[in-house]
Formats: sequence, C-alpha cells, structure tokens
Amino acid sequence: MLTLAPMIAVVALAGSPPFVAPRPARLPALVAEAREPSAPRPEAPEWQEVAPPVEADTHAAFEPLVSSPRGLTAGLRLDSDWIAVKDGVGSAPVIAANWSGREVGVATALTITRPIGWRLEGRLYPWPRGGVRPFAGLGAALFWPDVAVRAVAGGEWKPWGPVVVQLDVAFERFVRTSPAFRSSALVVGVGVGYNFLNF
Repeated sequence: MLTLAPMIAVVALAGSPPFVAPRPARLPALVAEAREPSAPRPEAPEWQEVAPPVEADTHAAFEPLVSSPRGLTAGLRLDSDWIAVKDGVGSAPVIAANWSGREVGVATALTITRPIGWRLEGRLYPWPRGGVRPFAGLGAALFWPDVAVRAVAGGEWKPWGPVVVQLDVAFERFVRTSPAFRSSALVVGVGVGYNFLNF
C-alpha cells in the first residue's frame, strides 16, 4: 500500500488538464481594437498664401494725372475789354505763362499794347484733380504809369496731350490812372497753351 501511493499521485497529476492563467478583462477589448481598421487621420491643410489686407490709399486723391493741366504752361491768348461796349471792344494779343500746383499757382501775362501791359496774379485751384480745373485769383496789372488791382475767375481744360485751353474773366480797378485809360476794365481772355511740365 505504501509503495502504490506515489504512483497513483503521478498518474492523477498526469491526467489533469494543464494550468492556464486567466486573461485580464481588458485584453479582449484591446485585441478587438487592434483588429479593427484605424480611422483615417485628418489630412494637414495645404499651404496657402494669404494676401495681406489691402489698406485704403489715402494718397490716391493726390496722385498726379496726365490729363490734369498742372506744372508749367505757356501760350498765346487774346484779351478783350468789355466794360464799355458802346465805345468798341478793345482787344490785344497776350503772351501768357502760369505755373499751377495741386491747389495753388501763379500766372503772369505780357499784353502787347501801347504802353505794354504786365499782369501778375496768384491763383487758387479748389479741385486738385481732373482735366478741367477752375480757379480764382487776385493780382495786379501795370500799364505804366497806370496801376490796377485785379480779380479773376476762370478755368483750364486739357483736351488732349499737352494742349491746354484757358478761359477767364477779370475785373480790374485802376488805383492810378491817366486820362487815356478808364478807371475800370472787364477783361475776357481766351487762349491756348502748351503744358511743358506735368507732375
């Protein structure tokens, strides 16, 4: 009996199923997730160049225009005195030149009369842009020895290229006059000039 006990124990151990360690509860879920196809990763957005914001150009209103009669203009014109039409309209050829900036300018004219007249005036241009530029000015006229103060209003028009058409009306009041001159003059002038410098 003592010798059979160890043999029975060996046989009992040999017939028993092998020992298997229990799997953790999380392991099946991890295996299932590994077998499932992975969700596609979001693609990185393509590189796009973003244009900088366009700022309002506050200087656009002051940019020079080719059609604007600015700079130096010189030409010929005809001035007529209409203060006393009943006595006849006196006309005279004039050599004129003017320089005009964005808002201000200066003009001078040499009147071919006897005696020769000379006019000088400052001008104000209320519209800094455009092919047609109205102006108003103040100045003086000299017909030696007669001197007059002068107020003028008119406009300049640049129809094509460097050609400039000018039209203005001026009132002149002589503060020093001789018997050969009237005390006042209403001068209407029209002329054509060439715009040498435009900026």
